[in-house]
Amino acid sequence: MLRVLLSGPAGSGKNTVAKMLLKEFDQFGYFSAGDVIRDHIQRGTEFGQRISSFVRKGELIPDSIINGVLLEEIRHAGNKLILNGYPRTLGQVRMIEEVAPLDLVVELRGKDDITGEPLFKREDDAAEVVGRRLEVHEKTESKVVDYYR
Repeated sequence: MLRVLLSGPAGSGKNTVAKMLLKEFDQFGYFSAGDVIRDHIQRGTEFGQRISSFVRKGELIPDSIINGVLLEEIRHAGNKLILNGYPRTLGQVRMIEEVAPLDLVVELRGKDDITGEPLFKREDDAAEVVGRRLEVHEKTESKVVDYYR
């Protein structure tokens, strides 16, 4: 069993690194909280409808709303897994450690050396939303990495 969390701010290259790792280590599965969230929103599920306003604003989805859905997905994802985007809070850390403990946390800080700008942007990245996601990362996700140090 090996579960690896890729952590980092928006645009740090988590998806790119995950794809490279999966190509090299094909026995691993991949879990992206963002992919699951966007899929639910696109399909218009009840969960997707509940979380869409948080996502549009770049806000963190409360643990009470997100934990159940994401933990259920992780339970079925296999024992060798690369995770991206979950856990993002200390409350989520407590939940995942009960259900599917992490073995390794890798913090990515992908910034352009010259401009300091994020290296990658998604099509749905509006400047104000990215800014908000960076603030959220600094306030919450950095504590997750500190927890695992």
